[in-house]
Amino acid sequence: MARTTWTPLADLMQRRTPTADVTAQQLRDRSWWRGPTVYVIIDDYDPGVDVERQPAGGADRTAAVRP
Repeated sequence: MARTTWTPLADLMQRRTPTADVTAQQLRDRSWWRGPTVYVIIDDYDPGVDVERQPAGGADRTAAVRP
């Protein structure tokens, strides 16, 4: 299942890889490609695991998504 889930995303990201002729300004402006903005969220929270055994003692799980 993972291969069928990630293959289209990997293909999309491969097409977005900048070529050598893309300038630094184009990279900053994101003007060198067209298409949707892609966000990948990885949720590794396991509610069956004790908070004390979580990395960093159960760190704030919203920290990664807050600006």
